[in-house]
Amino acid sequence: MPKARTEAIYNQRRFACNGHALIRATGALPPGPLASTDHCGRPYTRCEPGLTKGVVAQICYANTARIGEHNGVLVRVDYDDDGAFDGWTMIDNLSRSFSTKPHYIKDQTARRSAVCP
Repeated sequence: MPKARTEAIYNQRRFACNGHALIRATGALPPGPLASTDHCGRPYTRCEPGLTKGVVAQICYANTARIGEHNGVLVRVDYDDDGAFDGWTMIDNLSRSFSTKPHYIKDQTARRSAVCP
């Protein structure tokens, strides 16, 4: 495996460090409706079962996403790593690099209200 390929893959990944990293349907500003939860890849899960009702299109805290283009506010994300972008999330919802994973927060309410440094 060429080193450059490994680095490119690594540099396209980020962690969700915001406990409420919603995935939007488009990159339009202001941010519009949530992405559909009818999903062909890895299904969306309830990140915080005791705090949410139903399934919401979001990247669960400390999970990864592949990033693509951005407009300065929103970035395109591939939530399930199937090669197809699933929607857009706020750039501030994700870590600045893949080098630092957010520390696990045991308390659901605290995890849900976490924000990226």
